[in-house]
Amino acid sequence: VLHQLCSTKDLSRSQVVVVDIDEKLFEIARKVMRTWNNNEFTNPSVEIVFENGRDYLRKINKTFDVIILDVGDPLPHTRSNDIFSSTVLADIGRALRLGGVVSFHTAPEHTLDHVFVTESLHEECILRKMSHFLTDIPSFERQWMFNTLKKQSL
Repeated sequence: VLHQLCSTKDLSRSQVVVVDIDEKLFEIARKVMRTWNNNEFTNPSVEIVFENGRDYLRKINKTFDVIILDVGDPLPHTRSNDIFSSTVLADIGRALRLGGVVSFHTAPEHTLDHVFVTESLHEECILRKMSHFLTDIPSFERQWMFNTLKKQSL
């Protein structure tokens, strides 16, 4: 996502924060995929934070226009369950500017029961489902559903 963002947008008036829980895996990927890299990680507009995304969202005092979650489905016995909760959804709502959006992917068969989707249907939730689309991801050998929730005033 960072590569696409940097190749399509001038970031000189923007701030991008990448939060990843696994510094070791991040560094390996950075080396292995260096041909995909156009110095995005050294761009002064990009901040890399190694921390659990749930903890990062809970403590920050800044707001964002867009939050993109690249996290696996919250299946039993996975760490994804840490981030996909109603508490984290509330933290995302606090971290987004009014009109800001959060985007995340799900396996199509898990979309309807995904906690973010079900919570966004409640009247008291500040984040409302805005859109979704299904697409094939050849490297994953399956389809994925991309979902977007938008922050609105209650």
